[in-house]
Amino acid sequence: MAVGAVVGLLAPLPLALLLRHVLDLPEVEATPISRPLTATYWLPWTLSWLTVNLPGVALLFSARTRHFGRWFLIASLLISTVVVWFYFVLEYKGFSPD
Repeated sequence: MAVGAVVGLLAPLPLALLLRHVLDLPEVEATPISRPLTATYWLPWTLSWLTVNLPGVALLFSARTRHFGRWFLIASLLISTVVVWFYFVLEYKGFSPD
């Protein structure tokens, strides 16, 4: 369970930044402005969330690793969901005053 929590806490941010660079998405503005919810905001965070939780799903298929996979997936789902939503809202709503 601790491995899933650590992965869920530390992996989403670097993965989202890497995906933003690889997909050549524009940088996010720091000031809150009225803007539509485009793929620029949700795509890197959704893909990083899926990438972080995919090992737990893969571990569920084998009977030998199912117990570890279940706890890895529970911990990584709980932690990574909170982390991804935090950074997503920070990017979308802005993090500096007008």
